[in-house]
Amino acid sequence: MVNCKISVAIASYNGGEYLKDQLESIYAQSLLPDEIVICDDCSVDNTIDILVHYKEKHGLKYFINDKNLGFVKNFEKAISLCSGEYIALSDQDDVWMSGKIEALYNGMVTEENKNPDLPILVHHDVFVVDENLKNTRTRFINSKGSSSGLKNLLFGNPKVQGASIMMNRALKEICFPLPDSVPLHDLYISFVTECFGVRRYISEPLSLYRQHTNNQIGINSFSVLKRVRNYFKKQIVIADESEKITLLIFENKFKEKLCDSDKEIIRDYFQVVDKEISLTFKISKVLKNGFNSNGSVFKLILKIANSNSKRMV
Repeated sequence: MVNCKISVAIASYNGGEYLKDQLESIYAQSLLPDEIVICDDCSVDNTIDILVHYKEKHGLKYFINDKNLGFVKNFEKAISLCSGEYIALSDQDDVWMSGKIEALYNGMVTEENKNPDLPILVHHDVFVVDENLKNTRTRFINSKGSSSGLKNLLFGNPKVQGASIMMNRALKEICFPLPDSVPLHDLYISFVTECFGVRRYISEPLSLYRQHTNNQIGINSFSVLKRVRNYFKKQIVIADESEKITLLIFENKFKEKLCDSDKEIIRDYFQVVDKEISLTFKISKVLKNGFNSNGSVFKLILKIANSNSKRMV
């Protein structure tokens, strides 16, 4: 089989309300992908009708699961079925700017010319919008995306938005298949890139990241809900459980390959989030590693101090 150059991988599930918008934006790209691969996770709305239409119209490739796999495993299946040298990840409900694939591809070629054998991830900022594509002044990453290093992916720092990713074949081969029970595939891919490859960030927002009540994952389905719950429970979360689990699975998978400095960062991270360890010791680890919250070491220390004080009350 002849490999395609650029693939787009989409995981769909009951996405009929917004899927057409996304597909139209992909098929209107200045640089068209060689294939779009969609895995559907047993949708019960009109998603399949839309997939059939775009297969007939544009040659879309779609696969329907025999049973529900869940968001992460469905995305993994879509990625595994892509034949391109470069794979762009896509949500089912966003809208892409017309130059997105071209910008990602150009960034990828630039990095591969400098690092021909390394796993490479290219990603970009996005505008966070509502279900009607309004409120486009809010950005997901801003300047924070330029900070490299494993330490800057921890404590909930928004560095890589999953549907902004393009990966090369080398990154796909080291990441997949995913270990069982990975809760955040995009964070796992980011960990792999930061420790073993190269990440290139494009600061220009190249897609509209749609937030609505039915998001499978995203700002509305995750962060805001968590914040509300934590407010009423009077909890201050230093790091979400999904982040901890993803990092632990990553560490177990690559413990023989990690460099000593990254091993130390991971060890210190788990000490900082350990409820039984003293505040003074945690602060020392934050200062030693430069751990931060949205770029600020001080903000993270305040969160840790407030979290410790809540448990003492």
